[in-house]
Amino acid sequence: MYLISFCKSLSFRLLQKAKNFFWIKPKPFNNMIFRTMLACLLLVLSVAAPVPAWAADPEPNPKLNQACGLDIALVIDSSGSIDSSELSEMKGAFNGFVAELLPGTPSMFSVTDFDNTAAVPQLFTFDVNLIGNAISIPASGGSTNWQDGLSKAFSTFDPRTGPDHPNLIVFASDGEPNKYGNNYGSGADFSQYAFEQAVLQANEIKNSGIRIITLGIGLTAEGADHLKAISSADAYYDVADFAALSNSLKILAADLCGGTVTVTKFIDADGNMQTEDDRSPGPGWGFEVAGNSDITGPDGKSIAWKVDPGTHAVKETESQGYFLADAYCTGATGNGAASGTEISGIEIRDSDIVSCIFINSPDPAEASNKLSVFKDGTGSGSVAGDVGNIACGDACSDSYDPGTSVVLTATPGSDSVFVGWSGAGCSGAGACHITMDSDKSVTATFDLSQSGGGGGETGVADPAVIKTLDNAVPAPGAQIVYTINVYNAGISTATAVTITDPLPASVIFSSGNGVGAVYDATTTTVIWNINELGPGEDVFLHITATVKNDTAGDFVNTATLSTTGGNSRTDNDSSSITAAINRPSQNSGGGSVYTAGNSSGGSGIPVPLPLPQVAGASTSVPALGLLMPEVLGEAAELPRTGLPLWPTLFGTVILAAVLDRKFRCL
Repeated sequence: MYLISFCKSLSFRLLQKAKNFFWIKPKPFNNMIFRTMLACLLLVLSVAAPVPAWAADPEPNPKLNQACGLDIALVIDSSGSIDSSELSEMKGAFNGFVAELLPGTPSMFSVTDFDNTAAVPQLFTFDVNLIGNAISIPASGGSTNWQDGLSKAFSTFDPRTGPDHPNLIVFASDGEPNKYGNNYGSGADFSQYAFEQAVLQANEIKNSGIRIITLGIGLTAEGADHLKAISSADAYYDVADFAALSNSLKILAADLCGGTVTVTKFIDADGNMQTEDDRSPGPGWGFEVAGNSDITGPDGKSIAWKVDPGTHAVKETESQGYFLADAYCTGATGNGAASGTEISGIEIRDSDIVSCIFINSPDPAEASNKLSVFKDGTGSGSVAGDVGNIACGDACSDSYDPGTSVVLTATPGSDSVFVGWSGAGCSGAGACHITMDSDKSVTATFDLSQSGGGGGETGVADPAVIKTLDNAVPAPGAQIVYTINVYNAGISTATAVTITDPLPASVIFSSGNGVGAVYDATTTTVIWNINELGPGEDVFLHITATVKNDTAGDFVNTATLSTTGGNSRTDNDSSSITAAINRPSQNSGGGSVYTAGNSSGGSGIPVPLPLPQVAGASTSVPALGLLMPEVLGEAAELPRTGLPLWPTLFGTVILAAVLDRKFRCL
């Protein structure tokens, strides 16, 4: 700052001398002094004149390997630029979009909304009612935080794995970003820095294999370009206004799932189509359409078949002991008619999303019970039964007389281990004994062996830990909350699980709320003992701490899991979170820049983006100690201003030389 003041003083002297020269024409002044004053004048101009900053190049947007059976994260703008009636139209349009895809296709949805910051009112679910309730929650108000909306939506993945369930974010906004992170930024007009943070977040999402589709509602051409940077030119939908959003989402649904057929199988216990409380999904049933075949999964749904436009038939594989009680299709140009074990005459166009329902009931004259076998996990293996026709590579089924005893044996592949059974009353890794007194289904889970070959130790429980932090850029004295989530991804109960979490020296422990958790003040460590954790069960511990006033810089917190009760894998037994205390340090430049970052040790759960230094943020000039404006935590955003450096220097040299020769001639 002293240099700028000095230059301003010299610039003033330069102007005075120029005035005296033109009015009084004194003897020309010393060239070196003149050049110095001219350079200072241009330096002042370079600090004052604005220049756009750009440091985030959009990454390619992944293609969907199939259009349906998606896991779709809906991201909805609820900022104050959207009034209550417009927000109501927006909610109705998204509810219609969900209704287009559910329950006809095997898709799942999560819901995220954003204004100053983002919130997730609904994690991934098939339940139309839960999704609709979540869409109805947002209220109009606040600014526009694209980055946090993307970050929170990213954190909801991945409920399902495998190529049949690709991941997609559908992001709708009517305005330009002016906030980022935990409510940082001015929140007024368009913010270049907030936009760059959104692009960086979108890049991380796209690099993870998730496709992003954006819908711009009433945006300018520049605003549309910004949303295309979040997604891509081929994944952007231009929406004239909120009234047009519903039709745009219908077009999107057709683009995603148009020309597909999904079959859903139900078993009705009494064959009475007037009652539905005795109806359950029918897994393991085979269907064929347009030369493609599939078997319904545990939810009774097939994949979504993509078919050519034309007339098609859907046929089910007959199963002994059952009769077809009802069958019908919806969503087709012509829905066809049921006859025997098929629905024929289904007229399908490119935009049709067709759902066919088959309802079977037990045949009283040929009473039998159906056993369906499925495989799961990262490894390979086979399942065989001691009676009947169960001999599975992927999935298979057979029907048995009531009371038949069936023994299933699982054999892992050479690179895999058998983790265990689930369903039909079976558990553990031994033989599965089933008495066929009703329809039953069982799943055999095989995982890749950690040693890379067969014969590894088999575990059936899989406790895992995820560590998150509510504020990755806390100020000195701020209160922060760590969340430790422990869940069991295995198929048997996890026992004797212990979480050890030594708090960093930069924080002071305040409180914790987990059952079985204690704080050791001597070692500043939280120890959490969990007696039992059932399959699919998860528990949470929230640790509240205060950042010390006399500290600055990065600090890391790691939670580590240990157990003596069985653990099929160890790569998800620790999770770390890194944060930066947002406190300027004293240096010769009069300021500092910190970046914040998070990591998840093997959990596979995304965490908020870092806040990297970018062009347009703080930059110090070596030797001079000059510090440009910067973004520090929750302070108002101050983008760097000034003329470009090299043009400024080049112009200084040329102008000084020309004026020097001019004054020499006078």
